[in-house]
Parts: sequence; C-alpha cells; structure tokens
Amino acid sequence: MDDVDDYSIGLHDWMDVNPRFRILVTFLQELETATEAIIDRQRRVVGEQTEEEDLEVERYILREMFEEVLPRTLRYSTILHLYAALDVLLAKLCGHVESRTAASFSLSDMASPRQLATRLRYMKKALGAHLPDDAFDQGFGLKLSAFSKVRDCIAHAGGEVSGWKARADLPGMSRALGLTIEDDYIVVSRVVVTSFLEEARLWAVAVCRAVEKAVESAAPSRNSN
Repeated sequence: MDDVDDYSIGLHDWMDVNPRFRILVTFLQELETATEAIIDRQRRVVGEQTEEEDLEVERYILREMFEEVLPRTLRYSTILHLYAALDVLLAKLCGHVESRTAASFSLSDMASPRQLATRLRYMKKALGAHLPDDAFDQGFGLKLSAFSKVRDCIAHAGGEVSGWKARADLPGMSRALGLTIEDDYIVVSRVVVTSFLEEARLWAVAVCRAVEKAVESAAPSRNSN
C-alpha cells in the first residue's frame, strides 16, 4: 500500500484516525520506557545481593517475571488497544455507510456483527460495485484475520497457546504476523508491535478514503431511484 499522508482533509479526519493511532504509539513508548526502568531496578537489586541463596531467588525473579513476563504482558495491552481502535473505527464506518446510503439492511442483520471481518463484509455489501473489490485487502488488511485470532488468544487466554480453543491455528498465524511462540506463550517483540501500529494506521486511513469515495458514488445513484 502506498504511503498515506496526514494532510488531506477527509473522512479519516472526522474519525480521528491519526490522533488515535498517535496516542497508541505514545502509549507503547511510555510502557516500554517504564518497563526498562523496572527491569533495571530489579537488576540492581540482584547486584546488591550478597547471600547466595537470596541471589538465586532474585535472579529467578528477574529472569522469569521481569525480563520475560512483564514485557510480554505489557505489549499484549498494546495489541488489545489496537484491536479496540480498529473495532471502534469500523463500527463508526458501518454507521456512516448505513446513514449515507439508506441501506435496506444494517450491520445487526448480519451474523457475528461484532467481528471486524463482518463489518468489512457489511460495507462491501452495502456499497456494492461502488467499492473496489480489493479496497480492504491491502496492507494491514491482509493480516487482519490472523491479527484478530491472535488477539482473541491474548484477550481470552492470556496469550497461552495450550489454553486457547483454536490453538491449532496459532503457530501459523503467529509466524505470518512475525510473532513467535516461546514456552507456550505468544511473544510480541517491540519491533513487531510498533510496525503493527503504523501499518494499521495507514490501512485505516486508506479504508476511510475508499469508503468516503464509494459513499459519494453510491448516494447519488440511490437518490435518483
């Protein structure tokens, strides 16, 4: 997908896409900074231990809890916030499409209306030929299905693969997203989650522009009937 600039005024501005994603980037940066400070403090605690028994305990805590669990858990929160941002955006776009095109059916008429994929299908159905077939299937849109399933595991099973009902799909979907699975948990690196935020922002802006153009095309033809 071509780079999408921040300057042209359109539907994505009314939907506050860029500000919302900048907040997520700031959220991630602050989490990472705070996490590094906590880990550094715990390393100092380990360095100050003089008793061998206490030292082994502190090393275990540093390795297991601070260097592994804490960063993983906090990055999970960014994944959940990103999904929520996309959820809100697509819900608003569906409402916009329904109100502007006077569609004879609504999102609630469709099966699984709360799923992101259903919201995209609704807009495709409501806008018909006015929307290019591949309008949503570029950039981050190609990762959306895998991202949603990984997010579900994080949200409902704490990222633990063996604790998730659809675990058979997770290794392949994780690899497709650039994620790894270690000690039965999905691992999200800082580089990958940062990339997700920018890819999703560009995709969200492009989706808004495609919907805006399709609505403008669809509304007159409906009004003329």
